[in-house]
Amino acid sequence: LIPCIIHKDFKPPGCSQSNYGDVFAKKYARLLSSIIFKLLVITVTLGMLVFGIYGWVLIKQKFDPTLLLPSDSYLREFLSVHDKLYPNNGWTAYIYTAQIDHTDLDKFEHLTNQLDQLQKNKIHL
Repeated sequence: LIPCIIHKDFKPPGCSQSNYGDVFAKKYARLLSSIIFKLLVITVTLGMLVFGIYGWVLIKQKFDPTLLLPSDSYLREFLSVHDKLYPNNGWTAYIYTAQIDHTDLDKFEHLTNQLDQLQKNKIHL
């Protein structure tokens, strides 16, 4: 087999004969026992913790149901035009009822008065 050719006078290079893993482990162990390195690790860890907490505090959650609509839908197009042309107009509200007779008119008067009061107070409208 060609990949299994063995050379009779093969001498491995010198860089493959030295064990760099042991040299690195010894230097790393000596570095870990240093008080300066321990303080540096603790400082960096606390710094990353502080920046992580700072970023966590600044996270804002926003839900826009318009983004769930397909981009080419009529409703999404309507919403973008509505927001562009009427930015402060809000949404229209409809009230659906069953049959109305003359005895219910005072209830509607009360309802419209409450809606007018909300609009004057700028609570919801």
